Amino acid sequence: MFAYVLLACAPIAYGGILLALKNTHRLKEMPYRNSILSLFFLLFYGMLLLRNHRVGIDTQRYLDVFKTAHLYSWAEWYEIRSSEFGFATLTKLLRHITSSEMVYLGLIAAAILLPIWWLYYHESKEPILTMMIFLILPLFGMFFSGFRQSIAIALTVPAYCYVRKREKFKFLLVVLFAMLFHRSAAIVLLLYPVYHMKEIKRKYIVLLAPLMVLFYIYSDVLYFVFLRFAGDFYEERYNALSNTSAYAMLLLFVALLIFCILFRDEGIEDEEIVGLRNILTLSVFLQCFSSVSQFAMRMNYYFLLFLPLLIPRVIWQSSGKNAFTCKFADYVLVSYFLYYFLNKAYAQESYFGIYPYLPIWKN
Repeated sequence: MFAYVLLACAPIAYGGILLALKNTHRLKEMPYRNSILSLFFLLFYGMLLLRNHRVGIDTQRYLDVFKTAHLYSWAEWYEIRSSEFGFATLTKLLRHITSSEMVYLGLIAAAILLPIWWLYYHESKEPILTMMIFLILPLFGMFFSGFRQSIAIALTVPAYCYVRKREKFKFLLVVLFAMLFHRSAAIVLLLYPVYHMKEIKRKYIVLLAPLMVLFYIYSDVLYFVFLRFAGDFYEERYNALSNTSAYAMLLLFVALLIFCILFRDEGIEDEEIVGLRNILTLSVFLQCFSSVSQFAMRMNYYFLLFLPLLIPRVIWQSSGKNAFTCKFADYVLVSYFLYYFLNKAYAQESYFGIYPYLPIWKN
């Protein structure tokens, strides 16, 4: 429990020190404010590096594969690990470099966290809120456990950069590379058209609500329709429905989407907010399927990565009569997400088996 309290509270305390410096020296902006995110990701990296093999539901399985990789020739290895060619190659290469499980965990953690830290550090407008949104997303637990998909999710960062620059060919190459680590990364192809979709006119926004309700009601039927397009591998592996109890997250994403719509400033709104809001809209539709399938929920992770950027940007860009309300919402959201995260840690509720946190030296 202490590790999670430290992870959430230390950057907030550090932010308080920076705010005090701002007020003391009467500065216009908080100095080094994005270093809050650097501290957060440094602590997070330390937790991933020093965790016990029992932290993360799949951690031990990945470590077992790593420990035996050197026993096979490259041809034998690829025959055994026929799927996710990229991760199979990375694992065997790392095993030739080191036999240390801690070094292996550290290198995998770096591959996952460095691109995401870079994105949040350079793009976040409210570092503490960005951090707190990230902590309550399932991505946080995923990074302890799902090595292959986590690396594929991290590769969504350069894909997103190429989307913004409208460099289609480089975007496609990155997505294909991510698919070498996890096949589900194919869904990232939706990122380009969704981001550049023209803004939905205000009069048509009211149509989204009933459409989302229909998606939710018929989520089980629609899930099987979309699963057919995913290919035989996924159709055979994920053709069973399960009750995931993902209703709370769906309601949260809907509430955040409504917040972004209500407090949008059409006079100064930039392309970035429009694109990120389009991504959130897609996430809400995907989350409708999450109540019937864990696979559908994990497909949404690629797009949830950008939610911690959207909400702070909407608040930061608010002006006029919306400015005070959005600033108040900032404090409310940070407080609620902090409570939500710590309550989950205290109750040890996690699909990914990350509670309690055990360091490597504790058996």
